[in-house]
Amino acid sequence: IVRKKYQDCSHWCLPGIPDTWNELLYAMLIMKTKLDQAD
Repeated sequence: IVRKKYQDCSHWCLPGIPDTWNELLYAMLIMKTKLDQAD
């Protein structure tokens, strides 16, 4: 069986600072969505 390698575009996790910024951004977006739904 031959497996083809390809870029996983849905994989956003990067080591270090970019990953931390991504987690903070997602947390802020989730909080904003919840606050908007509560209004």
